[in-house]
Amino acid sequence: MAVGGQAISVALPGVILPFVMGALGLHVFFTVPMLPAIFAGAAMTATSIGITASVLGELKVLRTREGQMVIGAAVLDDILGILILAVVVALAAGEGFTAGPVVRHVGAASVFVAVALALSRTAAPAFDALLDRLLAPGEVAVAAGERLWPGGRHGRGSGAPAGPLKRGRGGQGRSGGEALVSRQLPRHRGTP
Repeated sequence: MAVGGQAISVALPGVILPFVMGALGLHVFFTVPMLPAIFAGAAMTATSIGITASVLGELKVLRTREGQMVIGAAVLDDILGILILAVVVALAAGEGFTAGPVVRHVGAASVFVAVALALSRTAAPAFDALLDRLLAPGEVAVAAGERLWPGGRHGRGSGAPAGPLKRGRGGQGRSGGEALVSRQLPRHRGTP
């Protein structure tokens, strides 16, 4: 990851500052007991990566170096937030702090990041090419679902083309999934 070091330098303060300031601020200024204040501080570490990616995509900066740094930092924020929350939950359950659960969560997060990085280098370019060929984002799920559902509706075939796209009205691309969605599905017994 070309922006890994920068993403870490953004993610660490993005987790530590909200956690410490939230917990201490609640405890000192509002006299909230320490354990609930720590829970609130842990909750303040969460980011909304979906919204972040959507905004960066709309601004056309998602694939820039800065966009990748922000997304990387948001992912690391979420991983660190989960680790903090695991420790806080263990403390609240009266188990005390033990390294076992933390090590287990760090291992799971490391495996997740390694697999995500491997897939981003191998599967993501092919998926991006498919998305670029589709005209409407909603077609992605339908086209993928149709590919996973080999016999079409109820095993009788969907009537969709064999290829991922065909040229339809006005030269616009039309997925086989669009053909499936455009027909009304039969009603099942017992449904209104």
